[in-house]
Amino acid sequence: MNVNILLYDDFDIMHLAGPASVFGSFQKKFHLNYLSVSGDMINSTQGVKVWTEPLDVEEIDGVWVLPGGRGARRLIHQNEKYVDTLKKCMARSDACLLVANGAGILAQTGLLYRRNVAAYTGGENWKRMFTAGINWISDVSWVADGKIYSCRDAMAALDMSLGAVSDLVDVDVAAQIAESINYQWELDETGYY
Repeated sequence: MNVNILLYDDFDIMHLAGPASVFGSFQKKFHLNYLSVSGDMINSTQGVKVWTEPLDVEEIDGVWVLPGGRGARRLIHQNEKYVDTLKKCMARSDACLLVANGAGILAQTGLLYRRNVAAYTGGENWKRMFTAGINWISDVSWVADGKIYSCRDAMAALDMSLGAVSDLVDVDVAAQIAESINYQWELDETGYY
């Protein structure tokens, strides 16, 4: 299964680390693709450079990951072509994982309207201005609403990614991945880890 990670300048490397660790540790099942609109070298806020392939919406399938970061606010503001690209990626994916303000990026497309999304810290004015109609859930690490998974921060991205693996593949596979990355993942009363 493809795991398509869409990167942009000034993404947060910690937002990428959780999903990449989870999906990348089980290469028999998952293949990671690092993508950007330009298909070029992308710089994280922390200075880490990631070589990406050009995004071809027609090739999107499987899991789609959108990390947050400082560059999120300027990513699609008044860029209709980018909005259309994100909508097509969402439609073609089996699951969409949004880390922190990565949810704010997708929210600007209107695709999260009336959806449950994990509230992330920061950007309160941005959320009020551009993401009306979304049910921001506070006091949770992560939320799944249909094929949309969202989490509040980089640490919650591990749990969210393992939850997605549990839903998409099998809970035992998710538990094996958690063990392989030495992550303490515990089942709670809701059935999610």
